[in-house]
Amino acid sequence: MGKIGVFPAAGALGSCIYRHLLQLVDAKEVVLVSRYPEKTPSQYVQAGVTRRTADYDKLGTLGNAFDDVSHLILISYPGLEIESRNKVHRDAVDAAIQSGVSNVFYTSFALGGESSTTSVSDCMASHLTTEAYFKSLPAVPNGKNDFFWTSIRVALYSESYYLYTAFLNLKNPGDVIRIPHDGSGPGIPWAKTDELGEAIATVVHRHWAGDADIVSEYNDQVVLLTGPKAYSLSESINIIGAALNTAITIEEIDIEKYVDDPIVQTCLAPYAAKDAPRKWASTFEAIKRGEAAETSTRLEKILGRQPEDYETTIKNLVRGARGDDPPEGYECKGDIPALGIHYAVEFDAYTTNHISKRQMNLAINEVEGNWNAHVLAAGLHQQDPLPGPNRQWDHTTQRPPLRFEMHEEQYAEQTMKVWMVTESLECIREFVGLWDQNVPGFDLAIETYHEAGVYFHEADGNVTLLDLPVVLVE
Repeated sequence: MGKIGVFPAAGALGSCIYRHLLQLVDAKEVVLVSRYPEKTPSQYVQAGVTRRTADYDKLGTLGNAFDDVSHLILISYPGLEIESRNKVHRDAVDAAIQSGVSNVFYTSFALGGESSTTSVSDCMASHLTTEAYFKSLPAVPNGKNDFFWTSIRVALYSESYYLYTAFLNLKNPGDVIRIPHDGSGPGIPWAKTDELGEAIATVVHRHWAGDADIVSEYNDQVVLLTGPKAYSLSESINIIGAALNTAITIEEIDIEKYVDDPIVQTCLAPYAAKDAPRKWASTFEAIKRGEAAETSTRLEKILGRQPEDYETTIKNLVRGARGDDPPEGYECKGDIPALGIHYAVEFDAYTTNHISKRQMNLAINEVEGNWNAHVLAAGLHQQDPLPGPNRQWDHTTQRPPLRFEMHEEQYAEQTMKVWMVTESLECIREFVGLWDQNVPGFDLAIETYHEAGVYFHEADGNVTLLDLPVVLVE
């Protein structure tokens, strides 16, 4: 029997899936495939998990990424560019088939229920195309082994409320949300990301282990995985307001005003080369038409318990954002007070020019001099991954230094990683502006690797990041 693969084994859903999967199966039976396999938590590496490098955007990396894998969990590519998403999904499926993968479990989007093959949402369009591609494949597409697929239409994450609230900031929410929707029903059956990951891991493990009922239920099927109750956007926002003890209202605006919102533009820019807000606005139209409203009992059935309701998840997020006690389900060791949920973001920095270490240090210092007080930590590196769980950072000042590591005097045509941890999306926008202004010769491109965590401040002035399954963007 082949192994179980997860690609990409990163981000919110992917990380939740493999964490739960590794509680069900020996690590030696799991292959984690990602752009940065060095980010895999050390406990899983020590347990024997296989790590491989592959990137949706680099076709050549997919060639042998899925060798020895029989069951592949394929996390869909984040973005709003329909044609490019279609291509990378198809490339990944083709690579899996050529490697002899017999079962692909693809994570789709819960618009259109379990049966619809059309949507007004640009976000859903590429998922429908990928599902159609699965259906078009012959039973033995590589001439060697049978091939089966499952498209799991995954609920809108409860933690992704900000995507539907014009990027509401829990620490500074304001009292009006301006979106192209009046807030009325039909609604959204939100679900917690970690429980979705647990359910997917459970189904795939049971399928891999030969559970005949699961094999019959899931082979060559589109299935829906949602929470049990649909909430209108007004109800959803009222729940956020109640948790914040703040009255928040919806102001329906037309598409053009939404598209022109600078915060919306900034936050959605990574997901399309142009017109990202307009493309995302089509999802509001899909919600209006009831595409998100269908509920399913499948999640509860797989978990064997009632899924966490939207109210509870939101209350826990608000508690974390305010620096209260850690959210339910998250452990706080000793007497360490929580600093709250922050955004951890990584950027790619590209250069085609020679730049000296001294020049870069001067530029970095200039950025630091204008640094936002709400940034918890930041740094730049060539090889080390984004600081992972239990990595300690100096937090003796309110504005920490921008850490910088270069090991040679001159660089040309280099790609480096810039990371930062901040408590607001506005800080990310400010950082990009400062970087562009003060670091000439390097272009900064935000990745779609966005995660959030809860940070704890220890008595000696160091900060420890606990690895928590909280998502920013999928």
